[in-house]
Amino acid sequence: MKFVERKKLSDIKLSDPLLSSIASRRPPEALVEFKLHDINPYDLPGIQSAVEILLSAKEQQSTVICVVDYDTDGICSGAVLREGLTSLGLNVGIMVTDRYEDGYGFSAGACDKLLELKDVPGVIVTADLGSSDGVEIERYQSEMAKNGKKIPFIVTDHHHISKLTPPATADAFINPGRTDVFHVFNHPICGAAVAWMLVYALSQKTPSHFDPYQLLDLVAVATVGDMVSLSNTLNRALVKEGLFQLNQMNRYAWRVLAESKNKSEFKEDDIAFQIAPRINALSRMGDDGQTALTWLSSDMKDASEAAFINMEINNDERKDEQAKCQKLALSQAKSQMDSGVFVCVCFVPEFTHGVVGLAASHVVKETGLPAIVISLKSNGMLTGSARSIPGFDLRLAIEKAQDHTGLLTKYGGHAMAAGLSMNSADDIEAFHSALNTIASEMLNHERPEPTFFHDGELTQEMQSVESISNLQSIGPFGQDYPYPAFLVKGLVTGVKLLGKEFQHAKLTLSSGETLMWFNHDGLADKATIKIMEFIVSPTVNSWNGRQSVQYIVQAARMS
Repeated sequence: MKFVERKKLSDIKLSDPLLSSIASRRPPEALVEFKLHDINPYDLPGIQSAVEILLSAKEQQSTVICVVDYDTDGICSGAVLREGLTSLGLNVGIMVTDRYEDGYGFSAGACDKLLELKDVPGVIVTADLGSSDGVEIERYQSEMAKNGKKIPFIVTDHHHISKLTPPATADAFINPGRTDVFHVFNHPICGAAVAWMLVYALSQKTPSHFDPYQLLDLVAVATVGDMVSLSNTLNRALVKEGLFQLNQMNRYAWRVLAESKNKSEFKEDDIAFQIAPRINALSRMGDDGQTALTWLSSDMKDASEAAFINMEINNDERKDEQAKCQKLALSQAKSQMDSGVFVCVCFVPEFTHGVVGLAASHVVKETGLPAIVISLKSNGMLTGSARSIPGFDLRLAIEKAQDHTGLLTKYGGHAMAAGLSMNSADDIEAFHSALNTIASEMLNHERPEPTFFHDGELTQEMQSVESISNLQSIGPFGQDYPYPAFLVKGLVTGVKLLGKEFQHAKLTLSSGETLMWFNHDGLADKATIKIMEFIVSPTVNSWNGRQSVQYIVQAARMS
């Protein structure tokens, strides 16, 4: 395990020397102001065609069915489309794909559900999916054509576009990653932001009192929840404005959450650790994605509260299953590390697909290696979630392994997070072998180890509520623009174990600092009267109107 101080990337001068030091260690382009009013949604390829289709649907009063993914980004995309398009005069229905029945994307299962609808829609719009689903999109269109119907199909997405099965027959394809047509839009935005761009573009052609900016709270939740880059100036602007909209508390969802957690204001870390996990827990535990849509969009407090209670139950169940799955996956990964692998592939058939992505993230954090965790579906198919390390394109490595083996039935995703499916557990070893060889070559045969970055030693000036609150002036923080973290070394004089399984710990150092260590994996049990090194993130803990400094442990090692 390595603790590395972040290098200075620029010489940023701010009024506060500490803020200057922190900002200087992050991508300098991130602090360039982006004015949202300057953005032109029509710079996105496919937007013009999509707007024309939707204007025609409005004129004909036909129904628009939006097919959205089941994760935070997809659910927020669905809420953006439902609220935005409805406010602009269209009739809108939302179909959330099912993690277990349908799998990822506009799958065969999702296509079948659309074909089974009694009332044929006038337009299909996908959100946060579709870029690798050309086969099923074409199948839907072909089946409709047999009945003499031509249903316009709009794909909005941000994922990698499959070179084998792009949505070539879609009537409009909106994805900032398109390279088959010339365009000037070069921002890696999330799926909900793509959906919002479509709503924004349509609003410019539709006279109304509707303000699309009121939907940016949903876009902010999706951007942070989907771990989209916050070194990008557009994403930062979307999150800043979105947090402003969120804290207006105009949605019952935010009021219900605020009451439940006794909070008066939400920040980006609340999205990452309070909002997104609750939305994701629904699909992970097999519940209906419509629950989260109700929570986010209902104009009735009782309905929003009932949805939130359901989400809390699912989230608690998710935590329990996640902990057990992570333990098994990590034990396999550590055994694989002893044999010198460059990427871990773990098989956990007794756990649901809903938690394997979380387990893969845990394996990456603990081992420093890219990881795939695979589970067994009820139909006998295998499905896995992959997570990577900075600088290693795991989706590309999976694609190369598939080119060598042909063992996968489906794959897709991003450089840092991907998914795959295969037919048999007997194929795992051969696929892992091919993937490991490719990973070794891509990493120049140098195996990574867990590396944690910090912004220098924790100093006195970073130990007040005021100084920690000032950090928000250079936020928001997130993917590629990490929240500040500092190095602390000291003698542990007290350990108090917390949580149902004693998986959390509250540590006291001889110097007086109190550290909160969540999911300590047993190391806290051995910490008393030991000198240890920690990387901690300073936060302000608010409770019953009182504020105090709290340090969250990100990594720890014996000194």
